[in-house]
Amino acid sequence: MNISLKKPTREWVENRLERGGFSTASEYVRHLIREDQKRELERELIKGIESGPSRRMTKKDWEAIRRKGRRLATARNAK
Repeated sequence: MNISLKKPTREWVENRLERGGFSTASEYVRHLIREDQKRELERELIKGIESGPSRRMTKKDWEAIRRKGRRLATARNAK
């Protein structure tokens, strides 16, 4: 994967490499992606916590999850 950066952004990244202890721009970008993934997970966890009281999963709930998983797997394999 290649990305293009305008000069001010490229200079900012190069400066960040010098100050942040990153060896390469790729290493820095991977770090940013991992941090973004972590924030997204935290948002989803907070959303779940704030969604209301939990309830016990039933056999019906688990079967619905399995059906959805099978549908997604079938669709992914069909591509």
